[in-house]
Amino acid sequence: MKDIFKRTTNSIIVSSVIALIIGLIIAFNPTMSDKTIGIIVACYMIVYGVVLVILDVTSNKYYVPFDGIISG
Repeated sequence: MKDIFKRTTNSIIVSSVIALIIGLIIAFNPTMSDKTIGIIVACYMIVYGVVLVILDVTSNKYYVPFDGIISG
């Protein structure tokens, strides 16, 4: 159970750091176009969705079935 908590915590930390970096880039470069911001957010969401699906497939005995697949 501790292993699941550690992996979930690591995932949350990584996604928070990525969101922080994207936020800082946007804050310090406000002339960035909407298209560039959209591409960054889309890439982030795709990677996050793939990670959720992989976590659900590889460790389905600890989670509610299809929880990660539906979220991903």
